[in-house]
Amino acid sequence: MVGRISLWTWDARPWPAFPTDTASWADGENHAAGHWLTGRLGALAPDELARAVADDFGVGLGAADVAGPLIHGVAVEGVVSWRDATAPALAAAGLSVRDGADGLELVGPDLLPAVVLDGEDLVKDEGPVRSRRRPDPSATVARLAVGYVDREREYLTGTVTAMRPEGAAVAGENTGLVLEAAAARGVAEQLLRATDARRETLEFDLPPSQLALEVGDVIALAGEGEGPFEIAEIRDGRSRRVSARALPPLVRAAVLSDRPARAPTAPAPMAEPALIAAHLPPDPATPDRSWLLLAAYASPWPGEVDVQLVATGSRIARLARPAAMGELLTPLTAGPLHVRYRRSIEIELSGGHIAPVDLEAALAGANRIAVETDAGEWEVLGFAGAELIAPGRYRLTELLRGLGGSDVAMGPAAVGNRLVVLDGNVVVLPVEPDWLGGELALRAFAGRHDGTGTAFGATASLGPVLPLPPVHLRAVRGAGGDVSLSWLRRSRADAGAWAAVEVPLEHVPEAYRVTILDGPTPVRTIAAAAAGATYTAAQQAADFGAPPASFDFTVEQLSPVFGPGHPGAGTFHA
Repeated sequence: MVGRISLWTWDARPWPAFPTDTASWADGENHAAGHWLTGRLGALAPDELARAVADDFGVGLGAADVAGPLIHGVAVEGVVSWRDATAPALAAAGLSVRDGADGLELVGPDLLPAVVLDGEDLVKDEGPVRSRRRPDPSATVARLAVGYVDREREYLTGTVTAMRPEGAAVAGENTGLVLEAAAARGVAEQLLRATDARRETLEFDLPPSQLALEVGDVIALAGEGEGPFEIAEIRDGRSRRVSARALPPLVRAAVLSDRPARAPTAPAPMAEPALIAAHLPPDPATPDRSWLLLAAYASPWPGEVDVQLVATGSRIARLARPAAMGELLTPLTAGPLHVRYRRSIEIELSGGHIAPVDLEAALAGANRIAVETDAGEWEVLGFAGAELIAPGRYRLTELLRGLGGSDVAMGPAAVGNRLVVLDGNVVVLPVEPDWLGGELALRAFAGRHDGTGTAFGATASLGPVLPLPPVHLRAVRGAGGDVSLSWLRRSRADAGAWAAVEVPLEHVPEAYRVTILDGPTPVRTIAAAAAGATYTAAQQAADFGAPPASFDFTVEQLSPVFGPGHPGAGTFHA
Protein backbone atom coordinates (compact mmCIF):
# COMPACT_ATOMS: atom_id res chain seq x y z
CA MET A 1 0.00 0.00 0.00
CA VAL A 2 1.34 3.42 -0.99
CA GLY A 3 1.03 5.94 1.84
CA ARG A 4 1.99 9.03 -0.13
CA ILE A 5 2.63 9.77 -3.78
CA SER A 6 4.98 12.57 -4.79
CA LEU A 7 3.64 14.59 -7.70
CA TRP A 8 5.38 17.05 -9.97
CA THR A 9 3.63 19.24 -12.47
CA TRP A 10 4.33 22.54 -14.13
CA ASP A 11 1.76 25.13 -15.14
CA ALA A 12 2.70 28.78 -15.47
CA ARG A 13 -0.91 29.97 -15.19
CA PRO A 14 -1.39 31.57 -11.76
CA TRP A 15 -4.14 30.60 -9.35
CA PRO A 16 -6.92 31.80 -9.08
CA ALA A 17 -6.83 33.31 -12.59
CA PHE A 18 -6.56 29.68 -13.63
CA PRO A 19 -8.99 27.96 -13.37
CA THR A 20 -11.63 30.68 -12.83
CA ASP A 21 -10.88 32.62 -16.03
CA THR A 22 -12.50 30.18 -18.43
CA ALA A 23 -12.77 32.91 -21.05
CA SER A 24 -8.97 32.75 -21.45
CA TRP A 25 -8.42 29.06 -20.68
CA ALA A 26 -11.07 26.61 -21.78
CA ASP A 27 -9.64 23.77 -19.65
CA GLY A 28 -10.48 25.55 -16.41
CA GLU A 29 -13.43 23.21 -15.83
CA ASN A 30 -11.00 20.26 -15.71
CA HIS A 31 -9.06 21.67 -12.75
CA ALA A 32 -11.31 20.17 -10.08
CA ALA A 33 -10.68 16.60 -11.24
CA GLY A 34 -7.31 17.11 -12.91
CA HIS A 35 -3.69 16.67 -11.95
CA TRP A 36 -2.81 20.36 -11.47
CA LEU A 37 -1.00 21.37 -8.30
CA THR A 38 -1.88 24.98 -9.08
CA GLY A 39 -3.74 26.35 -6.06
CA ARG A 40 -3.33 23.11 -4.08
CA LEU A 41 0.23 23.17 -2.76
CA GLY A 42 -0.86 24.83 0.49
CA ALA A 43 -3.56 22.28 1.19
CA LEU A 44 -3.33 19.39 3.66
CA ALA A 45 -5.06 16.07 3.96
CA PRO A 46 -6.91 15.66 7.29
CA ASP A 47 -4.22 13.37 8.71
CA GLU A 48 -1.51 15.88 7.73
CA LEU A 49 -3.46 18.67 9.40
CA ALA A 50 -3.88 16.56 12.55
CA ARG A 51 -0.15 15.84 12.65
CA ALA A 52 0.72 19.55 12.19
CA VAL A 53 -1.62 20.54 15.04
CA ALA A 54 -0.26 17.68 17.18
CA ASP A 55 3.26 19.11 16.81
CA ASP A 56 1.99 22.45 18.12
CA PHE A 57 0.41 20.71 21.13
CA GLY A 58 3.42 18.51 21.76
CA VAL A 59 1.35 15.39 21.17
CA GLY A 60 2.99 12.35 19.62
CA LEU A 61 1.09 10.98 16.64
CA GLY A 62 1.94 7.59 15.19
CA ALA A 63 0.46 5.93 12.12
CA ALA A 64 -2.29 7.63 10.17
CA ASP A 65 -4.54 6.47 7.36
CA VAL A 66 -4.80 8.73 4.33
CA ALA A 67 -8.20 10.21 3.59
CA GLY A 68 -9.68 13.27 1.87
CA PRO A 69 -10.67 16.02 1.50
CA LEU A 70 -7.98 18.63 0.94
CA ILE A 71 -8.20 21.24 3.72
CA HIS A 72 -6.76 24.74 3.28
CA GLY A 73 -7.11 25.78 6.91
CA VAL A 74 -9.14 25.42 10.09
CA ALA A 75 -10.51 28.01 12.50
CA VAL A 76 -9.68 27.17 16.15
CA GLU A 77 -11.75 29.30 18.51
CA GLY A 78 -10.55 29.52 22.09
CA VAL A 79 -8.19 27.35 24.10
CA VAL A 80 -9.03 23.75 23.27
CA SER A 81 -7.38 20.36 23.36
CA TRP A 82 -5.73 18.75 20.34
CA ARG A 83 -8.65 16.36 19.98
CA ASP A 84 -11.18 19.21 19.91
CA ALA A 85 -9.05 21.27 17.50
CA THR A 86 -8.80 18.41 14.99
CA ALA A 87 -12.27 16.92 15.49
CA PRO A 88 -13.89 18.73 12.48
CA ALA A 89 -11.13 17.62 10.10
CA LEU A 90 -11.19 14.02 11.35
CA ALA A 91 -15.00 13.85 11.19
CA ALA A 92 -14.92 15.22 7.64
CA ALA A 93 -12.57 12.40 6.64
CA GLY A 94 -14.23 9.66 8.72
CA LEU A 95 -11.08 9.09 10.79
CA SER A 96 -10.99 7.97 14.41
CA VAL A 97 -8.30 8.25 17.11
CA ARG A 98 -7.02 5.24 19.01
CA ASP A 99 -3.98 4.26 21.10
CA GLY A 100 -1.25 2.43 19.24
CA ALA A 101 2.17 1.07 19.93
CA ASP A 102 3.80 4.35 18.84
CA GLY A 103 1.22 6.67 20.40
CA LEU A 104 -2.05 7.97 19.08
CA GLU A 105 -3.08 6.64 15.68
CA LEU A 106 -5.57 7.91 13.11
CA VAL A 107 -7.51 5.12 11.46
CA GLY A 108 -10.38 4.81 9.08
CA PRO A 109 -12.62 2.33 10.92
CA ASP A 110 -14.54 1.37 7.79
CA LEU A 111 -11.26 0.09 6.30
CA LEU A 112 -10.16 -2.01 9.32
CA PRO A 113 -10.77 -5.76 9.40
CA ALA A 114 -13.51 -6.64 11.90
CA VAL A 115 -12.88 -8.93 14.85
CA VAL A 116 -15.77 -11.41 14.88
CA LEU A 117 -17.20 -12.29 18.33
CA ASP A 118 -19.78 -14.99 18.96
CA GLY A 119 -22.05 -15.69 21.93
CA GLU A 120 -19.41 -17.72 23.80
CA ASP A 121 -17.06 -14.70 23.86
CA LEU A 122 -19.56 -12.64 25.89
CA VAL A 123 -20.12 -12.80 29.64
CA LYS A 124 -23.01 -11.74 31.86
CA ASP A 125 -22.37 -9.12 34.51
CA GLU A 126 -24.98 -6.93 36.21
CA GLY A 127 -26.91 -5.99 33.06
CA PRO A 128 -28.00 -7.93 29.99
CA VAL A 129 -25.48 -9.91 28.01
CA ARG A 130 -25.87 -7.45 25.21
CA SER A 131 -28.15 -4.54 24.40
CA ARG A 132 -28.68 -2.54 21.27
CA ARG A 133 -30.18 0.92 20.83
CA ARG A 134 -31.52 1.98 17.47
CA PRO A 135 -32.38 5.58 16.55
CA ASP A 136 -36.01 6.62 16.18
CA PRO A 137 -36.85 6.54 12.43
CA SER A 138 -38.82 9.75 12.81
CA ALA A 139 -35.67 11.48 13.98
CA THR A 140 -33.66 10.47 10.90
CA VAL A 141 -31.85 13.50 9.53
CA ALA A 142 -32.96 14.14 5.96
CA ARG A 143 -31.09 17.42 5.43
CA LEU A 144 -27.77 18.38 6.96
CA ALA A 145 -26.48 21.94 6.43
CA VAL A 146 -22.71 22.20 6.86
CA GLY A 147 -20.99 25.56 7.32
CA TYR A 148 -17.44 26.17 6.14
CA VAL A 149 -15.07 28.93 5.06
CA ASP A 150 -15.20 29.25 1.27
CA ARG A 151 -11.72 29.67 -0.14
CA GLU A 152 -13.04 30.38 -3.63
CA ARG A 153 -15.15 33.34 -2.47
CA GLU A 154 -12.59 35.43 -0.62
CA TYR A 155 -12.94 33.30 2.55
CA LEU A 156 -16.57 34.19 3.10
CA THR A 157 -18.79 31.85 5.09
CA GLY A 158 -20.43 29.22 2.91
CA THR A 159 -23.05 26.54 3.45
CA VAL A 160 -23.72 23.30 1.61
CA THR A 161 -26.61 20.95 2.25
CA ALA A 162 -26.62 17.16 1.91
CA MET A 163 -30.02 15.51 1.47
CA ARG A 164 -31.57 12.06 1.29
CA PRO A 165 -35.15 11.00 0.57
CA GLU A 166 -35.99 9.29 3.89
CA GLY A 167 -36.48 11.10 7.19
CA ALA A 168 -37.81 14.53 8.04
CA ALA A 169 -35.39 16.05 10.56
CA VAL A 170 -33.11 18.96 9.66
CA ALA A 171 -29.72 19.49 11.30
CA GLY A 172 -26.80 21.87 10.96
CA GLU A 173 -23.11 21.78 11.78
CA ASN A 174 -20.32 24.35 11.50
CA THR A 175 -16.96 22.78 10.73
CA GLY A 176 -14.74 25.87 10.69
CA LEU A 177 -12.76 24.25 7.87
CA VAL A 178 -11.42 26.23 4.91
CA LEU A 179 -12.57 24.27 1.88
CA GLU A 180 -13.43 24.55 -1.78
CA ALA A 181 -17.02 24.01 -2.87
CA ALA A 182 -16.52 20.46 -4.16
CA ALA A 183 -14.69 19.40 -0.98
CA ALA A 184 -17.42 20.97 1.18
CA ARG A 185 -20.08 18.96 -0.64
CA GLY A 186 -18.11 15.77 -0.02
CA VAL A 187 -17.76 16.63 3.69
CA ALA A 188 -21.52 17.21 3.95
CA GLU A 189 -22.25 13.82 2.41
CA GLN A 190 -19.79 12.12 4.77
CA LEU A 191 -21.27 13.77 7.87
CA LEU A 192 -24.83 12.95 6.78
CA ARG A 193 -23.94 9.27 6.38
CA ALA A 194 -22.37 9.22 9.81
CA THR A 195 -25.19 11.10 11.57
CA ASP A 196 -27.61 8.21 12.11
CA ALA A 197 -25.03 5.43 12.04
CA ARG A 198 -23.23 6.90 15.06
CA ARG A 199 -26.51 7.06 17.00
CA GLU A 200 -26.95 3.27 16.80
CA THR A 201 -25.06 1.70 19.72
CA LEU A 202 -24.31 -1.79 21.00
CA GLU A 203 -23.27 -2.68 24.58
CA PHE A 204 -21.98 -6.00 25.89
CA ASP A 205 -19.49 -7.50 28.38
CA LEU A 206 -16.29 -9.32 27.59
CA PRO A 207 -14.07 -11.37 29.89
CA PRO A 208 -10.67 -9.94 30.97
CA SER A 209 -9.06 -12.33 28.49
CA GLN A 210 -10.14 -9.98 25.69
CA LEU A 211 -7.60 -7.33 26.71
CA ALA A 212 -6.32 -7.15 23.13
CA LEU A 213 -9.40 -5.20 22.07
CA GLU A 214 -9.01 -1.41 22.37
CA VAL A 215 -11.00 1.71 21.65
CA GLY A 216 -11.08 2.24 17.88
CA ASP A 217 -11.07 -1.47 17.01
CA VAL A 218 -13.81 -2.78 14.74
CA ILE A 219 -15.88 -5.76 15.90
CA ALA A 220 -18.80 -7.75 14.54
CA LEU A 221 -21.16 -9.88 16.65
CA ALA A 222 -22.43 -13.13 15.23
CA GLY A 223 -26.19 -12.85 14.87
CA GLU A 224 -26.20 -9.04 14.83
CA GLY A 225 -26.87 -7.71 11.36
CA GLU A 226 -26.05 -4.29 9.99
CA GLY A 227 -22.56 -4.32 11.44
CA PRO A 228 -19.70 -3.87 11.87
CA PHE A 229 -19.29 -1.64 14.94
CA GLU A 230 -16.48 0.58 16.19
CA ILE A 231 -15.54 0.35 19.87
CA ALA A 232 -16.13 3.80 21.35
CA GLU A 233 -15.61 3.12 25.08
CA ILE A 234 -14.30 0.32 27.36
CA ARG A 235 -14.91 0.26 31.14
CA ASP A 236 -12.76 -2.33 32.91
CA GLY A 237 -13.95 -4.03 36.11
CA ARG A 238 -14.81 -7.62 36.84
CA SER A 239 -15.56 -7.70 33.12
CA ARG A 240 -14.87 -5.38 30.22
CA ARG A 241 -18.00 -3.30 29.49
CA VAL A 242 -17.82 -2.36 25.81
CA SER A 243 -19.84 0.39 24.11
CA ALA A 244 -19.68 0.30 20.33
CA ARG A 245 -21.32 2.38 17.63
CA ALA A 246 -22.32 1.47 14.12
CA LEU A 247 -20.11 2.50 11.24
CA PRO A 248 -21.50 4.49 8.34
CA PRO A 249 -21.58 2.72 4.98
CA LEU A 250 -18.31 2.72 3.07
CA VAL A 251 -18.79 5.23 0.27
CA ARG A 252 -15.97 7.05 -1.44
CA ALA A 253 -17.81 9.16 -4.00
CA ALA A 254 -16.10 11.73 -6.20
CA VAL A 255 -17.99 15.00 -5.75
CA LEU A 256 -17.51 17.95 -8.10
CA SER A 257 -19.07 21.38 -8.06
CA ASP A 258 -19.32 24.42 -10.29
CA ARG A 259 -16.94 27.13 -9.27
CA PRO A 260 -18.61 30.32 -8.04
CA ALA A 261 -18.42 33.31 -10.32
CA ARG A 262 -15.66 35.64 -9.20
CA ALA A 263 -15.89 39.38 -9.48
CA PRO A 264 -12.94 40.75 -11.44
CA THR A 265 -10.26 42.04 -9.11
CA ALA A 266 -8.07 43.66 -11.76
CA PRO A 267 -9.13 46.94 -13.36
CA ALA A 268 -10.89 46.43 -16.69
CA PRO A 269 -8.76 47.74 -19.58
CA MET A 270 -10.03 50.64 -21.67
CA ALA A 271 -10.50 49.78 -25.33
CA GLU A 272 -12.52 50.94 -28.30
CA PRO A 273 -13.76 47.75 -29.96
CA ALA A 274 -14.23 47.03 -33.63
CA LEU A 275 -17.95 46.36 -34.13
CA ILE A 276 -20.11 44.53 -36.65
CA ALA A 277 -23.89 44.57 -36.96
CA ALA A 278 -25.23 42.38 -39.77
CA HIS A 279 -28.81 41.70 -40.86
CA LEU A 280 -29.07 37.99 -41.71
CA PRO A 281 -31.89 35.87 -43.19
CA PRO A 282 -34.28 33.93 -40.93
CA ASP A 283 -33.76 30.47 -39.56
CA PRO A 284 -36.03 27.84 -41.20
CA ALA A 285 -37.67 27.22 -37.82
CA THR A 286 -38.80 30.88 -37.63
CA PRO A 287 -39.10 32.02 -41.26
CA ASP A 288 -40.99 35.19 -40.34
CA ARG A 289 -38.17 36.65 -38.16
CA SER A 290 -34.79 37.68 -39.53
CA TRP A 291 -31.72 37.99 -37.30
CA LEU A 292 -29.42 40.78 -36.22
CA LEU A 293 -25.86 39.59 -35.66
CA LEU A 294 -23.69 41.58 -33.25
CA ALA A 295 -19.95 41.05 -32.82
CA ALA A 296 -17.09 42.96 -31.25
CA TYR A 297 -13.33 42.60 -31.03
CA ALA A 298 -10.77 44.46 -28.93
CA SER A 299 -7.30 43.74 -27.60
CA PRO A 300 -7.12 43.86 -24.66
CA TRP A 301 -10.68 42.69 -24.22
CA PRO A 302 -12.57 45.00 -21.83
CA GLY A 303 -14.44 42.13 -20.15
CA GLU A 304 -17.79 42.65 -21.86
CA VAL A 305 -19.43 44.93 -24.40
CA ASP A 306 -23.01 46.12 -23.90
CA VAL A 307 -24.97 47.11 -27.01
CA GLN A 308 -27.82 49.57 -26.59
CA LEU A 309 -30.54 50.77 -28.93
CA VAL A 310 -30.11 54.54 -29.14
CA ALA A 311 -33.83 55.21 -29.70
CA THR A 312 -34.85 53.69 -26.36
CA GLY A 313 -31.59 53.45 -24.41
CA SER A 314 -32.33 49.79 -23.66
CA ARG A 315 -29.64 47.12 -23.74
CA ILE A 316 -30.34 44.61 -26.50
CA ALA A 317 -27.22 42.42 -26.17
CA ARG A 318 -24.17 41.75 -24.01
CA LEU A 319 -21.08 40.45 -25.79
CA ALA A 320 -19.05 38.40 -23.32
CA ARG A 321 -16.21 37.30 -25.61
CA PRO A 322 -14.27 38.79 -28.51
CA ALA A 323 -15.45 37.57 -31.89
CA ALA A 324 -13.17 36.31 -34.64
CA MET A 325 -13.40 39.25 -37.07
CA GLY A 326 -11.32 40.21 -40.06
CA GLU A 327 -11.31 41.24 -43.71
CA LEU A 328 -10.98 39.84 -47.21
CA LEU A 329 -7.49 39.70 -48.75
CA THR A 330 -8.79 38.53 -52.14
CA PRO A 331 -11.99 39.73 -53.80
CA LEU A 332 -15.17 37.68 -54.10
CA THR A 333 -17.09 37.66 -57.36
CA ALA A 334 -20.87 37.82 -57.60
CA GLY A 335 -21.14 34.20 -58.66
CA PRO A 336 -21.51 31.80 -60.26
CA LEU A 337 -24.57 30.74 -58.29
CA HIS A 338 -23.16 27.36 -57.44
CA VAL A 339 -23.49 25.81 -54.01
CA ARG A 340 -19.88 24.64 -54.15
CA TYR A 341 -17.33 27.28 -55.15
CA ARG A 342 -14.04 25.79 -56.25
CA ARG A 343 -12.02 29.00 -56.07
CA SER A 344 -10.07 29.82 -52.92
CA ILE A 345 -10.05 33.07 -51.01
CA GLU A 346 -7.65 34.50 -48.47
CA ILE A 347 -8.76 36.26 -45.30
CA GLU A 348 -7.11 37.87 -42.29
CA LEU A 349 -8.49 37.56 -38.75
CA SER A 350 -7.78 40.01 -35.94
CA GLY A 351 -8.27 37.27 -33.37
CA GLY A 352 -9.53 33.73 -33.00
CA HIS A 353 -8.64 30.62 -34.94
CA ILE A 354 -10.31 28.46 -37.58
CA ALA A 355 -9.51 24.90 -38.59
CA PRO A 356 -10.32 22.67 -41.56
CA VAL A 357 -13.14 20.12 -41.44
CA ASP A 358 -14.42 17.37 -43.70
CA LEU A 359 -16.69 18.50 -46.53
CA GLU A 360 -19.53 16.51 -44.93
CA ALA A 361 -19.12 18.52 -41.72
CA ALA A 362 -19.10 21.78 -43.68
CA LEU A 363 -22.30 20.73 -45.46
CA ALA A 364 -23.82 19.90 -42.07
CA GLY A 365 -23.21 23.39 -40.68
CA ALA A 366 -19.57 23.64 -39.53
CA ASN A 367 -17.26 26.53 -40.46
CA ARG A 368 -19.51 29.47 -41.30
CA ILE A 369 -18.53 33.08 -41.95
CA ALA A 370 -20.53 36.16 -42.94
CA VAL A 371 -18.94 38.46 -45.54
CA GLU A 372 -20.05 42.01 -46.28
CA THR A 373 -20.63 42.67 -49.99
CA ASP A 374 -19.95 45.93 -51.79
CA ALA A 375 -23.70 46.67 -51.65
CA GLY A 376 -23.66 46.51 -47.84
CA GLU A 377 -25.49 43.16 -47.66
CA TRP A 378 -24.13 40.05 -45.94
CA GLU A 379 -23.53 36.67 -47.56
CA VAL A 380 -23.09 33.53 -45.46
CA LEU A 381 -20.34 31.21 -46.67
CA GLY A 382 -19.19 27.79 -45.54
CA PHE A 383 -15.76 26.29 -46.06
CA ALA A 384 -14.10 22.94 -45.55
CA GLY A 385 -10.42 23.82 -46.05
CA ALA A 386 -8.59 26.36 -43.89
CA GLU A 387 -4.81 26.71 -44.29
CA LEU A 388 -2.81 29.04 -42.07
CA ILE A 389 -0.44 30.82 -44.48
CA ALA A 390 0.81 33.59 -42.16
CA PRO A 391 0.05 34.82 -38.64
CA GLY A 392 -3.68 35.52 -38.64
CA ARG A 393 -4.01 34.81 -42.40
CA TYR A 394 -5.88 31.85 -43.85
CA ARG A 395 -6.58 30.39 -47.27
CA LEU A 396 -10.14 29.03 -47.45
CA THR A 397 -11.06 26.33 -49.96
CA GLU A 398 -14.10 24.17 -50.79
CA LEU A 399 -16.38 27.17 -50.37
CA LEU A 400 -20.16 26.91 -50.06
CA ARG A 401 -21.71 30.14 -51.35
CA GLY A 402 -25.00 31.82 -50.52
CA LEU A 403 -26.03 29.67 -47.57
CA GLY A 404 -29.12 30.11 -45.42
CA GLY A 405 -31.07 32.10 -47.97
CA SER A 406 -28.28 34.67 -48.39
CA ASP A 407 -27.82 33.87 -52.11
CA VAL A 408 -29.95 36.92 -52.96
CA ALA A 409 -27.30 39.06 -51.25
CA MET A 410 -24.47 37.43 -53.17
CA GLY A 411 -22.56 40.19 -54.92
CA PRO A 412 -19.02 41.37 -55.48
CA ALA A 413 -16.97 41.86 -52.34
CA ALA A 414 -13.75 43.82 -52.62
CA VAL A 415 -10.48 43.44 -50.74
CA GLY A 416 -10.83 44.92 -47.27
CA ASN A 417 -14.51 44.09 -46.85
CA ARG A 418 -15.38 42.97 -43.34
CA LEU A 419 -16.16 39.41 -42.26
CA VAL A 420 -16.95 37.60 -39.03
CA VAL A 421 -16.78 33.94 -38.00
CA LEU A 422 -20.20 32.64 -36.97
CA ASP A 423 -19.49 30.83 -33.70
CA GLY A 424 -20.44 31.07 -30.04
CA ASN A 425 -18.64 34.40 -29.61
CA VAL A 426 -21.22 36.34 -31.60
CA VAL A 427 -24.74 37.20 -30.49
CA VAL A 428 -27.80 36.93 -32.74
CA LEU A 429 -31.20 38.29 -31.78
CA PRO A 430 -34.51 38.44 -33.67
CA VAL A 431 -35.19 41.62 -35.58
CA GLU A 432 -38.29 43.43 -34.35
CA PRO A 433 -40.87 44.26 -37.05
CA ASP A 434 -40.55 48.02 -36.47
CA TRP A 435 -36.80 47.83 -37.16
CA LEU A 436 -37.28 46.66 -40.75
CA GLY A 437 -36.79 49.03 -43.63
CA GLY A 438 -34.57 51.52 -41.84
CA GLU A 439 -31.29 52.20 -40.11
CA LEU A 440 -30.71 51.04 -36.55
CA ALA A 441 -28.66 53.45 -34.43
CA LEU A 442 -26.68 51.49 -31.86
CA ARG A 443 -24.11 52.33 -29.21
CA ALA A 444 -21.58 49.92 -27.66
CA PHE A 445 -20.15 50.38 -24.17
CA ALA A 446 -16.86 48.55 -23.68
CA GLY A 447 -16.48 47.50 -20.06
CA ARG A 448 -17.63 49.06 -16.81
CA HIS A 449 -15.62 52.26 -17.22
CA ASP A 450 -16.84 53.23 -20.69
CA GLY A 451 -19.29 56.05 -20.03
CA THR A 452 -19.62 57.41 -23.57
CA GLY A 453 -19.70 54.32 -25.77
CA THR A 454 -19.03 53.88 -29.47
CA ALA A 455 -21.72 54.70 -32.01
CA PHE A 456 -22.37 52.28 -34.87
CA GLY A 457 -25.35 51.14 -36.87
CA ALA A 458 -27.05 48.41 -38.84
CA THR A 459 -29.09 48.48 -42.03
CA ALA A 460 -32.27 46.47 -41.42
CA SER A 461 -33.23 46.20 -45.10
CA LEU A 462 -36.16 44.14 -46.29
CA GLY A 463 -33.89 41.87 -48.34
CA PRO A 464 -33.51 39.08 -45.76
CA VAL A 465 -37.29 38.81 -45.19
CA LEU A 466 -38.63 39.10 -48.75
CA PRO A 467 -39.74 35.90 -50.55
CA LEU A 468 -36.90 34.06 -52.22
CA PRO A 469 -36.67 34.11 -56.05
CA PRO A 470 -38.40 31.19 -57.80
CA VAL A 471 -36.13 28.77 -59.63
CA HIS A 472 -36.21 26.49 -62.70
CA LEU A 473 -38.10 29.03 -64.81
CA ARG A 474 -39.35 27.53 -68.08
CA ALA A 475 -41.23 28.94 -71.10
CA VAL A 476 -42.71 26.65 -73.80
CA ARG A 477 -44.81 27.79 -76.82
CA GLY A 478 -47.76 25.58 -77.63
CA ALA A 479 -49.49 24.77 -80.94
CA GLY A 480 -51.82 27.76 -80.67
CA GLY A 481 -48.97 30.22 -80.07
CA ASP A 482 -49.55 30.60 -76.33
CA VAL A 483 -46.41 30.47 -74.15
CA SER A 484 -46.74 28.41 -70.95
CA LEU A 485 -44.60 29.79 -68.13
CA SER A 486 -43.70 27.63 -65.11
CA TRP A 487 -41.35 27.75 -62.13
CA LEU A 488 -40.65 26.22 -58.74
CA ARG A 489 -41.42 28.07 -55.53
CA ARG A 490 -38.78 28.47 -52.81
CA SER A 491 -39.35 28.95 -49.10
CA ARG A 492 -37.28 30.31 -46.22
CA ALA A 493 -38.99 27.67 -44.07
CA ASP A 494 -37.28 24.91 -46.07
CA ALA A 495 -34.87 23.09 -43.75
CA GLY A 496 -33.48 20.98 -46.60
CA ALA A 497 -35.18 17.70 -45.71
CA TRP A 498 -35.06 15.25 -48.63
CA ALA A 499 -38.21 13.49 -47.43
CA ALA A 500 -40.40 16.56 -47.96
CA VAL A 501 -42.62 16.38 -51.06
CA GLU A 502 -43.10 20.16 -51.17
CA VAL A 503 -41.46 23.03 -49.33
CA PRO A 504 -43.67 24.81 -46.77
CA LEU A 505 -45.86 27.66 -48.01
CA GLU A 506 -44.86 30.64 -45.85
CA HIS A 507 -46.78 33.40 -47.68
CA VAL A 508 -50.55 32.91 -47.79
CA PRO A 509 -52.37 33.28 -50.12
CA GLU A 510 -49.95 32.04 -52.75
CA ALA A 511 -49.51 34.71 -55.40
CA TYR A 512 -46.95 35.69 -58.04
CA ARG A 513 -46.24 38.58 -60.37
CA VAL A 514 -44.87 37.77 -63.82
CA THR A 515 -43.26 40.62 -65.77
CA ILE A 516 -42.63 40.32 -69.53
CA LEU A 517 -39.66 42.33 -70.78
CA ASP A 518 -38.80 43.75 -74.16
CA GLY A 519 -35.13 44.23 -73.57
CA PRO A 520 -34.95 46.22 -70.32
CA THR A 521 -38.49 47.59 -70.72
CA PRO A 522 -41.45 45.91 -68.98
CA VAL A 523 -44.34 45.46 -71.44
CA ARG A 524 -46.81 43.33 -69.47
CA THR A 525 -47.55 42.14 -65.94
CA ILE A 526 -49.42 38.87 -65.34
CA ALA A 527 -50.85 37.86 -61.97
CA ALA A 528 -50.73 34.17 -61.01
CA ALA A 529 -52.12 32.25 -58.06
CA ALA A 530 -49.99 29.15 -58.62
CA ALA A 531 -46.53 28.29 -59.93
CA GLY A 532 -47.50 28.81 -63.56
CA ALA A 533 -49.03 31.31 -66.01
CA THR A 534 -49.98 31.62 -69.70
CA TYR A 535 -48.76 34.38 -71.98
CA THR A 536 -51.36 34.22 -74.74
CA ALA A 537 -50.72 34.76 -78.45
CA ALA A 538 -53.05 37.79 -78.40
CA GLN A 539 -51.06 39.35 -75.56
CA GLN A 540 -47.83 38.69 -77.45
CA ALA A 541 -49.21 40.40 -80.55
CA ALA A 542 -50.36 43.38 -78.49
CA ASP A 543 -46.96 43.72 -76.79
CA PHE A 544 -44.57 42.92 -79.65
CA GLY A 545 -46.77 43.30 -82.82
CA ALA A 546 -46.22 39.61 -83.56
CA PRO A 547 -45.27 36.48 -81.60
CA PRO A 548 -41.67 37.23 -80.54
CA ALA A 549 -38.83 34.83 -81.21
CA SER A 550 -37.49 35.52 -77.72
CA PHE A 551 -38.13 37.59 -74.66
CA ASP A 552 -37.04 37.82 -71.06
CA PHE A 553 -39.33 37.54 -68.07
CA THR A 554 -39.15 37.69 -64.27
CA VAL A 555 -41.24 36.01 -61.58
CA GLU A 556 -41.70 37.41 -58.06
CA GLN A 557 -43.58 35.72 -55.25
CA LEU A 558 -45.79 38.18 -53.40
CA SER A 559 -45.78 38.59 -49.63
CA PRO A 560 -49.02 39.96 -48.15
CA VAL A 561 -46.89 41.90 -45.64
CA PHE A 562 -43.79 43.02 -47.54
CA GLY A 563 -44.95 42.94 -51.16
CA PRO A 564 -43.01 41.53 -54.15
CA GLY A 565 -40.08 39.31 -53.32
CA HIS A 566 -36.74 38.77 -55.01
CA PRO A 567 -37.21 38.16 -58.78
CA GLY A 568 -36.23 35.01 -60.56
CA ALA A 569 -35.19 35.65 -64.20
CA GLY A 570 -35.88 33.50 -67.26
CA THR A 571 -35.64 33.71 -71.07
CA PHE A 572 -37.92 32.37 -73.79
CA HIS A 573 -36.49 31.15 -77.11
CA ALA A 574 -38.81 29.98 -79.85
